[in-house]
Amino acid sequence: MFMEREWYKVSAEEAIKQLGSSKNGLTLEEVEKRQRVYKKNIIYEEYKINTFKILLDQFKSFFVLLLLVAAAISLFIGEFIDFYLILAFIIIITLIGFVQEYKAETIVKQLKKMTLPKTKVIRNGQHMEKSSAELVPGDIIV
Repeated sequence: MFMEREWYKVSAEEAIKQLGSSKNGLTLEEVEKRQRVYKKNIIYEEYKINTFKILLDQFKSFFVLLLLVAAAISLFIGEFIDFYLILAFIIIITLIGFVQEYKAETIVKQLKKMTLPKTKVIRNGQHMEKSSAELVPGDIIV
């Protein structure tokens, strides 16, 4: 409803009126109501770490696939010691890769949270600083 409008062409007073706000900003109740309707003011979805996908991705490595083929051949020709050794290497390589990638994904998630910009707004007649993700249509940005 609010998104179709070319707000840069409208005066501040007219925009405040059309958005159902006031010069004192929105009340906290109105902010909560609009947050339920419009959700978070972010472009991307919440960054979720998919541990199962990280684990499966470890098996897409050419080296791991090559070791799997070698393990299958060892099993097929009856070299059980070689089979178990190769299998142990696969498990070790997979675990090391998984731990490294999981740590990297965790760091990326933390960085994304840290980089959300802050914005000064007027709500309930008071100046306050809010994350841009918490903004709703009708907020008075200072």
